[in-house]
Amino acid sequence: MEDITVYYDGKCPLCRREINIYKSLSGSTDVSYIDIEAVNFDCNDLGLKKKQLKSRFHIKKNGLFLTGGYAFAELWKHYPSLRFLNIIFSSRLMGFLLDKTYNLFLILRPLLQWLVVRLERR
Repeated sequence: MEDITVYYDGKCPLCRREINIYKSLSGSTDVSYIDIEAVNFDCNDLGLKKKQLKSRFHIKKNGLFLTGGYAFAELWKHYPSLRFLNIIFSSRLMGFLLDKTYNLFLILRPLLQWLVVRLERR
């Protein structure tokens, strides 16, 4: 299996929580995580702007970027406990549906981020 790099927004409470879940799972040594909000992060060599990286979930595999639902399906392949999700969403149709569902989630993301911040303050 090829190494993949996950780019995530460390300032986003939803993103942090989700990435921490992935990091806590056993079985994958071929996934690296890069916080695009870290002070030493430089996106100049990626060919993408930070705004693009923040707008959707991105992974890099074999020098190519996958985004949204397609990126999630690829990431799930790298964790034994989540491979069943990759199997479900690896077909063209299911990958398309996952990506469209992710696009709907992006509309709700600001509200969900606000809720998570409110809950964390309690």
